[in-house]
Amino acid sequence: MEFNELIQSVGRAYSSAVKDDYPIKLPSCETIKLLVVAVLKNNYFEFNDRYFVQKICASMGSKCSPEICDIRAFEPPTINGLPRASDIREDVVVETTLYTFSVTDPESTVVTCDVTAIIPSTNIMFIKPSPNFNEFDILLQSNPSLIYDVVRTYRLDIQCSDGRRTDTNVFFMNVLRNKPTVFLNLQNITTVSSVASYIGQIVFDVDISDPENDQVQFSMFCVPSTNCPLEIYHSGEIVLKRSIEGEFVPVYDVYVHVTDGRSTTGPRSLTVHVVDINYVPVIRNLPLPSALVVSENSALGLSIFQVSIQDNDGSDTHTYSMTSFPSDGVLYFDIDSATGLMSVSATTNVNYEAVSSTSFTLTITVSDTKDSASQNLTVTIANQNEAPVFKKTSPGDYHDRDPERSEINQRNDRQANGYSYPSWNAWKWYEQQ
Repeated sequence: MEFNELIQSVGRAYSSAVKDDYPIKLPSCETIKLLVVAVLKNNYFEFNDRYFVQKICASMGSKCSPEICDIRAFEPPTINGLPRASDIREDVVVETTLYTFSVTDPESTVVTCDVTAIIPSTNIMFIKPSPNFNEFDILLQSNPSLIYDVVRTYRLDIQCSDGRRTDTNVFFMNVLRNKPTVFLNLQNITTVSSVASYIGQIVFDVDISDPENDQVQFSMFCVPSTNCPLEIYHSGEIVLKRSIEGEFVPVYDVYVHVTDGRSTTGPRSLTVHVVDINYVPVIRNLPLPSALVVSENSALGLSIFQVSIQDNDGSDTHTYSMTSFPSDGVLYFDIDSATGLMSVSATTNVNYEAVSSTSFTLTITVSDTKDSASQNLTVTIANQNEAPVFKKTSPGDYHDRDPERSEINQRNDRQANGYSYPSWNAWKWYEQQ
C-alpha cells in the first residue's frame, strides 16, 4: 500500500470511528494523517550498527502476518550510475552515445526518463531507451559543432518517473580541445632529376601524426606558382604532374597545410632542387645588324668571323656546324667544328662571276650534345675590278676582257661581216706582245 493510499485509508477510518468511547479527545483527522506520514517517512532504525529506513508499517505490538506486512510505503524509482561525467572531443561529427544508465523501480514498473534542462541551453543532447529494461542512453547528436573555447562543460538535468514518483540526477559532458595534426618530416629539402622524369613520380612523402587518428586532408601551394609541376595527394605524397625534362627552373618551394576538419596545421615548407638541368647554349654575336662582306678572290682559308657563345654549363663540350642558302655556299665558306671560327674555303676560290648568288644565308648551329641553338649570318660577296686578259691567237680571235672595249670590238666584228677587227689601240698592244 502506498503512502497516499494509506493516508486515505486513515481518513476513511477516522470518519467511522466511535469517538465517544475514548476518554482522551481524539485528534483531528488531518493531525492523525500528518503523524502517520511523519512516522512512515522518517522512521529510521538501527540494526547491526547501520541505519535503515522503514519499508513496511504495522501496528505496534501486533503479530507479523502477511496481511500486516503487505502494508508498505513504496519508494520512488532510483537512477543508477549518476551523477557522472564523460569527455568528448570538440571535432566529433557522428551521433555518439555518451553514457548508458539504468533505473531501479521497487515494483519493476516501466520507467520513463527525460532531460529537463541543459546548461548552457542547447538541444544537442537527448535521452532514449536502450534495448535493456529500464536502461537509457544519453546521446550527442551528429554535427553538434562543439567549440572548446566557447563551452567546455554541459550539464544535463535528468528526471525519471514510474508514473507516480520521480527521481532526478545530473550528467556532465566535458568538451576536449582538438589536438592539431603534427608534421613529422617537414620542413625539409629534397632533389629531383630533370632527366627521364615522368608523370606521377614521387618527389617526397609527407609524414604526419594526428593524436585522435582523425582523417586528414593535405593542400599545398608552390613558389614559383606559374606552371608548377608539383601536386600533393591525400596520402601526403608530393608527385610530379608532368615531366620536367628540358625545363630550367632550378628550385621550387612547396608550402604544405594539413587539416583534420577542426584545426589546420601549416604551412610547412619543402624545398625541391631540380638537378641535371641542361642549359641551352646561346650564340651571343649573331645575327649581325648588317651583312658580312667578303671580297671575291679572298685568300683561301682566310678567317672572316668568330662565333661567340654562352653556356651556363661550363663543362659542356660544344660542336659547330653550318648550312647555307643557296646550298653551294658551303663550297666557299667553312666553320671549325670545335672552335666556331668561320673562314673562306681553303680549296675553292670565291669568284663573283662564278657563284650562283652574291648573297648567302649561312645558318650557324652550336650543340652541347643535349640541346642546340642556331642563328643566321648573311654573307655578301663583293665584286672586284679585275685587269683585262687577251688571248694571243689571231686578230680575229682577239678578245678584250674590258666590257666597254668588248662592245666596240663586237660592233666592229659585225661591220666586217664576221671577221674581227680590233680597235687601233688594242691592235697596237697586240703587235707589241
